[in-house]
Amino acid sequence: MTPDTASINRAKANLRHFLITWFERFRKMRTPDGQGGFAEAFAKLDDVEGRMTIAGREPRETRIGGKWPAEVTHVFFANAPKDFRRGDELRLGTRRWRIIAAEEPSLLGVTLEVGCQEVQEES
Repeated sequence: MTPDTASINRAKANLRHFLITWFERFRKMRTPDGQGGFAEAFAKLDDVEGRMTIAGREPRETRIGGKWPAEVTHVFFANAPKDFRRGDELRLGTRRWRIIAAEEPSLLGVTLEVGCQEVQEES
């Protein structure tokens, strides 16, 4: 059974009050370096309206390159459909979240849940 248009419109109207923050979305792009190789850098794709909520209560730390960055798990809610990919980054000011998983759209096809990890670098 597919949802009717009225149900979808009501869900979208309710969603406008929930998705309250604009995030910048970045994706790692490969460009030729002129010497036969490639350089990778993040390029801004667009601005995405959504809401970030914390999912993991206890940050965990992993040694990466001689540093101990803390990793905190979050869930990002956004409008569907969007092309979220593993490895994309969401940024808000100086904070950034790495996308680790994108879920299927909601039953009405209105929202997406995207699993993210906020990496807090050592200063």
